[in-house]
Amino acid sequence: MQSNEKSPFLRAVKLLLAALLLGGVWWGWYSWEERAERPVEAVKVGKRAMEFSATSQEMLQGDALALATSPPVPTLLHFWGTWCGPCVAELPELLELARSWKGIRVVAVAMDDRAAVDKFIQRHPKLADMGNHMKVVLDPQGRIADLYQVTRFPETFLINRQFLVDNRFVGPQPWLSKAMRPYLGRIQEDPK
Repeated sequence: MQSNEKSPFLRAVKLLLAALLLGGVWWGWYSWEERAERPVEAVKVGKRAMEFSATSQEMLQGDALALATSPPVPTLLHFWGTWCGPCVAELPELLELARSWKGIRVVAVAMDDRAAVDKFIQRHPKLADMGNHMKVVLDPQGRIADLYQVTRFPETFLINRQFLVDNRFVGPQPWLSKAMRPYLGRIQEDPK
């Protein structure tokens, strides 16, 4: 008789959990679809980059960060997530670029909280010194991604010495290839 009493209760719990799961999936999908449907107008190639700052608590390591500096520093601004397969595959090459290419600041904006990034680094020990060579900003609420109207990951903006967006790349890139050298060199050129 007890099994009959538990059965309706367990069924109700299962239905409630299923409804919550479906609601969560719908909300997550809807919010990303809504973001993807917005026109990308705020950040265009040739236009001024969007300024933002991050507190030391929003940084994986180190002090607070202001994207706009005086004088402006050539910057590779990269948006990624620990859950994004192409982002994860691209990170070792991006880290090597940050280690070897002098004169360009690499800012990697993670769409995750500190716990997720720490866990990710534990799973990928070759990336353990990532915070020493590039500025890693934690953006779990998507504040900076919204500012740049990022809709796909990874997405990268090259910002030149005039604080103008010189190029925008959607998807993983061969950062160490000869094909990328002109793009990286161009953002280092002095204003004329």
